[in-house]
Amino acid sequence: MKRFLLILGILMPMMMQGVTVRNTLTKSRLTSFISDCRGYEGAEVVQLGKLATSALKGAVRISGIGDPDVREALSFIKGIKSMSIFDYDNCSDADKAIITSRLDKILAGGDILMEAKDGTEKMRIYGVVDDKGDTVRDFILYAPNDCALICIFGSISTRQAVHIMDND
Repeated sequence: MKRFLLILGILMPMMMQGVTVRNTLTKSRLTSFISDCRGYEGAEVVQLGKLATSALKGAVRISGIGDPDVREALSFIKGIKSMSIFDYDNCSDADKAIITSRLDKILAGGDILMEAKDGTEKMRIYGVVDDKGDTVRDFILYAPNDCALICIFGSISTRQAVHIMDND
């Protein structure tokens, strides 16, 4: 995984030079899909709304007073408004196939910022990049082989993301 993060850290600045991405993925469509999938046996869903995300940021801020790593992490996550984490690896094979098919259809409307492969494993990263390449909004990480989807709604600084990944 560290190798993947290092590669991501190296490639992210190159990808962001003057890139404007139009993304048709919507927060409501993804969160609705994830909520619908709660009914599958073995599916695990964690959704943090604005209030929970703010409370989490506050707890991190209080617990890391004086720690430079925590300050750096807080500056990285300050633009995040909500998050959804969906893991369906424990579902039956039939349910996995249905979920993957539906998810692939939803994500087909978005532009992939990056796809990383490590052997048979791959991860696709979606998002909307601003005109200057400074921030990514609605950052979506999808690992189909691991049956995992992480949606980070809000904005993330690309420079800080690269810096954190380079230091990992």
